[in-house]
Parts: sequence; C-alpha cells; structure tokens
Amino acid sequence: GKGCFFNQNVMIVSKDEIVIGNNVIIGPNVVIVDHDHNYKVSDRKNTFTAMPIHIGDNVWIGANAVVMQGVHIGNGAVIGASAVVTHDVPPYAIVVGIPAKVIKYRFSQEDIDVINESEWWKNDLKIALTKVKNLENLIMNRR
Repeated sequence: GKGCFFNQNVMIVSKDEIVIGNNVIIGPNVVIVDHDHNYKVSDRKNTFTAMPIHIGDNVWIGANAVVMQGVHIGNGAVIGASAVVTHDVPPYAIVVGIPAKVIKYRFSQEDIDVINESEWWKNDLKIALTKVKNLENLIMNRR
C-alpha cells in the first residue's frame, strides 16, 4: 500500500498472498508469514499449507509481533508488541497477547462508522489531512 512504514528487520514471506493496505506502520522485528508446515506428514518437502493474509488500511503492528497465515486484519486495528495473531482482527480493535485477543476498540461504534464513511485514506495527502482534522474535531466534541 501507499504511505507505509516498515521498521528494521521486518520479515514478510509469502507462498500464497500477502496484501498490505495504505498507511500501515510495521514495527521492528515483525514477522508476517502466509504459510506453515504440516508436521503430521513424513514428507517434509511438500508439507506447506498456505492461506492469504490481508492487512487493512491504517493498521499499526507493534514490535516483535507475528502475523500467521489466513489472518485478515481490519482497517485501523492496532496489534500490540509481541502479539501472535492467529485469527482475524476486527476493524479498529486493539489486540495483544499470545494468541492475540481483543482488549478494546480505539473508538466507539458511532465514531468508527463516521471514520469509515469519510474514507480519508483514499484521498491525496492535502485532502486526507483536512478530513482527518475534521474527524478529530467531531470525535473530540462528542466526548
């Protein structure tokens, strides 16, 4: 995606498909791998199982996190440092732990709906910054 930042020692290995959205921030030492070995078979040469990974727009993946095969991470989600993501992550959820679990959401559902409707991340930088500022004001005024 556009506007992404990958910190040091990020490892992304794909046998199937890994899609990364716009404005994604990936911390140091993150591992994203869309495949694994089937340890139940004796022939190690052909033991790969692979499933695509989809990372939405505006996702932040903290240092040392691991994203496993078949995972979909929703827009605006935050993956805590050292989390191991083995299941889908809803949009705007904050997940931590091994395995990663939702601990809370970044915004209320009402605010999430307004953010999604704006689709600010699909605009050029100048328009996006204006939309973000307007969203920040709207959300802060509701609190």
